[in-house]
Amino acid sequence: MRFGIRTTAKGGYKNLTFQSPGTFKPDGTTNNTCLRIDGVDALFGEQPFHDDDGHALNPDPNPGRWVEREAALGTDQGTGRARIGKKSIWLFDGPKIRVTQIVEVVPGEQSGRLDTCLVRYQIDNRDDDSHSVGLRFLLDTYIGSNDGVPFLIPVPGARQQLCDTKMDFDGADKVPDYVQALERENLDDPGTIARLQLKLGGGIETPTRMTLGAWPNPELAHIDPRCRQEKTMWEVPVLPIKSTTPPDSAATIYWEPRELRPHETREVGFAYGLGNVASSSGGALGLTAGGSFEPSGEFTVTALVSRPQSGENATLTLPENGGFKLLDGDETQAVPPLSRDAQSRNSAVTWRIQAPAEGGRFRLDVKLSTGAAQSLNITIKKSRVF
Repeated sequence: MRFGIRTTAKGGYKNLTFQSPGTFKPDGTTNNTCLRIDGVDALFGEQPFHDDDGHALNPDPNPGRWVEREAALGTDQGTGRARIGKKSIWLFDGPKIRVTQIVEVVPGEQSGRLDTCLVRYQIDNRDDDSHSVGLRFLLDTYIGSNDGVPFLIPVPGARQQLCDTKMDFDGADKVPDYVQALERENLDDPGTIARLQLKLGGGIETPTRMTLGAWPNPELAHIDPRCRQEKTMWEVPVLPIKSTTPPDSAATIYWEPRELRPHETREVGFAYGLGNVASSSGGALGLTAGGSFEPSGEFTVTALVSRPQSGENATLTLPENGGFKLLDGDETQAVPPLSRDAQSRNSAVTWRIQAPAEGGRFRLDVKLSTGAAQSLNITIKKSRVF
C-alpha cells in the first residue's frame, strides 16, 4: 500500500515523488513507513520474503497481516461529495497494534484546489498491555523534473533558509511549519512547486523530528550500511543530497515512540502537494506563506529575493487594524547575501505572524529597499481542511 504522487496538468504530468524506471507513474515503491514497537522495527504492510523452498529470507519478529486494503473513504459530511482516496489497515500479530493508513486528495487551505495529498496514520493499541509505539515515514521527493533542488526552510532570523545539502530538525519545537522546493530557481517561471506540510493541527500530532538529505540509495552503503533503499528501517542516515550523481533528495518524518495504554490511539500525519509563490514582475521578489490560517493561528511569510544586492533590506507591511501580530522577525530585515558556493540564486527572509481572531481575506505586502514590491492574499477561516 505504498503510494506515489504526481500532478495533473495540460501538456503532461509532473512528479512529486520518484517514478521508478520502467513504470508509467510514480508508484511509491521508493517510499516506506516504519513502525517501532517496543524497540523492534517493522515496515508497514511488509510480509517476509520466501525463497523457492518456502524459507523466510527476512523473518519478521512481529509479523502482520492486512485487515483491509484500498477501501473507499465514503462521502464528505460537509459537501456530500465522494472523498478521493483510500484506506488500508495492517494488524501486527505480536503486540496487537493496528495501523490504519488514510491517503486522501484534499483542497489546499489557501488555493481551494485539489492540490494536496493528506496522509494520516491512526495507531491503535488493541492489546491488553501497554506498548511503546512510534512511526517514521520516508518520502522520496521529486520536484517536477528535478531531484536535487534546494528546499526552503522558513525559520525567522536564520541566515541559511535554503537547504541543498542536509538538515536535521530534532524536536517538535524545531520542526518547521512546512518545507517547500521549486523545480526551477527562476521566480518568474518556477515550474512545479512542491510543499511538505508538517504541522496540521486538528488532533494530528506534530512530528518530533524531520530530516532532509539524500535518499538512502544502496550505493551509499559504504558510507552508512543502513542505506537499504525502500528496505531502510527506522533510522534513515542523514547524508548530503548530492551524495549521488545525479542528486537524489528525500525527507524523513519521525513521530518518536511513546507509550500507548491498552486500547489507546494516536494519530500522526503530514500533507504533501503543490505550493505557491506570488512573484513580482521580473522575478526579483516572490512571497509564500504556510502554517495555521485559523483565527489566532500562527503562520510564516517568506520573501524569496532573487540575486540580492549588498545591503538590501525587505520590509513587511501587515494590514492596518487587521488584528495581525508580528511574533518573530523585525518588520524590516536584511536580506542574507548569497555565499560563493550557493546552489540557489535566491535568498530568503521570513516573518512569523499570528492571525487575527476574526476570519476574512487580507493582503500582506513586502517591499525591497531596491524598489521591488509584492503582495500576497491570504484567507483566515475557522474551518480547516486538516
